[in-house]
Amino acid sequence: MNLDLRKPYLASWFSIPVLLLTGAGFNGRTVDIQLADTYYVVGNMNFAWLGSILLFGVGVGYWLMRRNLKRSNPTLTRLHLLLTIGPLFMIVLPLEKSSQILSDCFVGCAIALLLGQCLFLINCALLLIRSIIP
Repeated sequence: MNLDLRKPYLASWFSIPVLLLTGAGFNGRTVDIQLADTYYVVGNMNFAWLGSILLFGVGVGYWLMRRNLKRSNPTLTRLHLLLTIGPLFMIVLPLEKSSQILSDCFVGCAIALLLGQCLFLINCALLLIRSIIP
């Protein structure tokens, strides 16, 4: 897959309807999260909606960068999009029924999402520094 890095916001925005359709297709599935002594059960469509809001915000961020400033770092952009879109689909798609495997996968996906958003912030900071210092 050759990702067009001149317009990374299109990759983010194109993933929104696909993520929502995937979430609607597997609407009956829930994700069980246990934190300390509290047990949370979250519907699959809720993760699809939250993921689509995140992808929309990321797309707006890349669109504003492209519109007002220079091009972002291609390596950081690829890594960020991979670590954002990939874990969102892994959370929404149905996996094994074993709760231990599902919770381990959820934790790994959450860590990957956080790492991806850190890369987005680093990419924004580098872009701002490059625009201030010629």
